[in-house]
Amino acid sequence: MAVPQDKAALLAAIDGEFSKLCKEFAQVPAAVVDEPSLPGHAKDTMMSVNNLAAYLLGWNELVLKWLARDAAGEPIDFPETGFKWNELGRLAQKFYHDYEALPFTQVIERLIA
Repeated sequence: MAVPQDKAALLAAIDGEFSKLCKEFAQVPAAVVDEPSLPGHAKDTMMSVNNLAAYLLGWNELVLKWLARDAAGEPIDFPETGFKWNELGRLAQKFYHDYEALPFTQVIERLIA
C-alpha cells in the first residue's frame, strides 16, 4: 500500500483496510475464535483471533479516552495509567483481559461501532 499523501487518502486507506479486516473476522469459524493460533503482542506469547479483536478495540477506546481528556483540559497519562511505552506487550495483555467476558461477536460489534 502506498503512503497516503493527504487526509482524504489516509481516511480512504483506513476505511479500505478496516473493511478488509472486518471481512477476515467474519470468515473465522466461531469454534476457533478463542484458540491461541497467532503470535501474541508480548514476546513468546500466542493470542487468539478474539484477543486480536480485543487488542484493536482496546486501542480504539484508549485513543477516544485521550481525546476526551484532552478536550476536557485534563492531563493524559500516555500510553495508559500504569504503563510505559516499553510495556505495550503488557498493555496488550490488559486489553485481552478487559474484553475476555465479551463474546467475539460483541467485541467485533463494539470495534465497528
